Amino acid sequence: MSTTTISTSTSTLAVPYTCRCPYCGATIRQEAAVVSAGYAFKGGYANAAQGQAMKLASGFQASANLPFELEYAEKRLEHYRDIVASGKLKKYLETGKEDKADTFRVEAGSPLENYLNSKVNKTQGQVDQDRARLTAFPYRWKEYSKDTRVKCPQCGKTQPWCESLSTERAGWIAIFLGLGICLLGMVPFMAGFTPQGAQIALAFLPIVVSIAAGILTYKGLRRKHLDRLAALPWNADDLPRFDEDYLSQIKEQFETYRKMGMMF
Repeated sequence: MSTTTISTSTSTLAVPYTCRCPYCGATIRQEAAVVSAGYAFKGGYANAAQGQAMKLASGFQASANLPFELEYAEKRLEHYRDIVASGKLKKYLETGKEDKADTFRVEAGSPLENYLNSKVNKTQGQVDQDRARLTAFPYRWKEYSKDTRVKCPQCGKTQPWCESLSTERAGWIAIFLGLGICLLGMVPFMAGFTPQGAQIALAFLPIVVSIAAGILTYKGLRRKHLDRLAALPWNADDLPRFDEDYLSQIKEQFETYRKMGMMF
């Protein structure tokens, strides 16, 4: 079994943005974390000196990847703003049907696509993750958890664009309901009832009913969730906008570092 030593580093950029609360009109100022990862590899075990050198190399790689991650974040937000402004998000929420034409796609042949397709200085997990990011679900900008959703400091309401579109909870409810119905339907058989002749079809009835109930429950809960989201105030002008002055300054720094050979 071969041994490989891996050093991992990350660089984080806190990009300021502003948005407007659609409920009360207050201006909200927040920061979006843009994170890049860098790796350094060595066959076998690394000694202390080698480990320190690998740490420096992975840190350099993480910094070199940061401009690409910033570009990716900008393009995702730009695409999402278009999805909202064009009414495509509202259409999805009202119909529940995803349009493949809406999918976010990194421009073919662009430096960003080359970065995401590259296998150089990446773990296999990072390679797979970056390849998956070449396209993305179009009807959200980022994933937000219950703890990270942005709330207006004035009215305290969660902003529509960071509401979760996930219907996973509905799926679990449907599964447990289906299992419950199936178990209840099996009680007569567990009590000793033995179907004969035409009654044999009854043995499959609990399974059929539980599957149907699960499907109908999931569809109903999913529809209710999407209807609630569709009723929210969607306006592209309320969505986050990155601070243009900050972007200009940081990109100038990136270009300076690149000319100095500190970035690829």
